[in-house]
Amino acid sequence: MILTAIVGAKLAEQMTNSPNPWIYLAGLLLIGLGIIARKIFVYMVDTQKELKALDEEHRNDSKEREKTLLEQVDKSNNAFRSLAESQKEMADAQKEIVTAVQSLNGGMQSLETRMDTIEKYTFKKESA
Repeated sequence: MILTAIVGAKLAEQMTNSPNPWIYLAGLLLIGLGIIARKIFVYMVDTQKELKALDEEHRNDSKEREKTLLEQVDKSNNAFRSLAESQKEMADAQKEIVTAVQSLNGGMQSLETRMDTIEKYTFKKESA
């Protein structure tokens, strides 16, 4: 700090004694602009690091959400497969029921034919 004051004092003395003080002022301006540019650069680098960290965090969150969604989709697909299998089993059971009912219907028709035959012979014997 003391060195800066000494250098600044010498620079001020040289500027006052110089025939072109604008050269010194332009140099100081360039040094000031360099310092400001460096601070801006450091700020941009720090901001970029923060953005990368935030981006990585969001990517990890997104991966977790995607994993959860895929698990839910798998559960839904399994439920739909189970439902489809149940429907197929119900369709097979219905086919078996239809076959059984048709068989019963055939048996009932056969029984009805026999009953008609028995009634005809019974009425013929009673009428005779």
